Amino acid sequence: MERLDLARRYYFRLRKWARYAAGSSQHHVPQGRGRIYRPNQLEGYFNDLTGKSRWQGLCDNHGIPIVQTDRGNLFSFPITVFQKGLAHWDLWLLSGREDESERNRFLTIANWGADHIDDNGGWRCWDMLGRGAVSPYSSMAQGQGVSVLSRAYLATGDTRYRTPAYRARDEMADERSSIGVARYEADGLILEEYPTSKMPAVLNGWIFSLMGLKDFQLAFPNERSSQPLDATLTALSKRLPDYDTGYWSQYDLGGRLASPFYHDLHVAQLQALADTFPKHSAIFARTAHRWATYSASPMRKSHAVLVKIKQKLVDVDNEEMA
Repeated sequence: MERLDLARRYYFRLRKWARYAAGSSQHHVPQGRGRIYRPNQLEGYFNDLTGKSRWQGLCDNHGIPIVQTDRGNLFSFPITVFQKGLAHWDLWLLSGREDESERNRFLTIANWGADHIDDNGGWRCWDMLGRGAVSPYSSMAQGQGVSVLSRAYLATGDTRYRTPAYRARDEMADERSSIGVARYEADGLILEEYPTSKMPAVLNGWIFSLMGLKDFQLAFPNERSSQPLDATLTALSKRLPDYDTGYWSQYDLGGRLASPFYHDLHVAQLQALADTFPKHSAIFARTAHRWATYSASPMRKSHAVLVKIKQKLVDVDNEEMA
């Protein structure tokens, strides 16, 4: 039975990798800097997720995406749902706020977020995927949920979005919270997208998470301390060199190299952070520039791809999106 289960997981994993290689993965559309992002304004999202509006997979009766895991399970993965919502938000803004269908699609997802936040103030992720995380929650789901709900409140003034935004933000930033995605170290706050026993500090998820804190601050100024945001920016700026291998970026601090998709995503994220947070702009801009030069080197990129393939083949049990 174990052999059949392993074969099934390899099948789903290889099928997923084939979609990545063909450029047809709905989870890995190009994600550059947000097309209408303006630092310190709660308007366009900082990362371009508009390609994620074109979901081709299963949906429920309300148009909420449903994903299939490599174990064959079907469920609405919160990160996928919220990213689709942010895609529709940006498309609505790009239409000059005239395309009501995009606005309505965005609000449908904001409603899902408000309705599905649980008693712990979060959206469960990893137990639904059958992953061995120490918490079923994800800071990335929390952060992007906050980004969606903050914008929904801004667009409508409806208090149904305000309360879950507060709960999701507070639970994400509190180390004592039962959702377990915040980790305070001597150098500041680390936000864990995927909190396993190794606490790997997945880089792209950490950045998406902290931008949720920033969006909350913009939506609800002076109503919550900025300390968590300041603390996580300090930690990120100090630990960023640890993600640099000298030829490529790491996906996390657990030793996994970034795929080309995630490496390019790191560059786009850091470019936006450099423009948004002047206190830390030097390290963010310098790292983004260096990593962009890595991408431009065929030799470095080829080496990174070979290392990543080897890691994927070995790490069947501990890899989902990397």
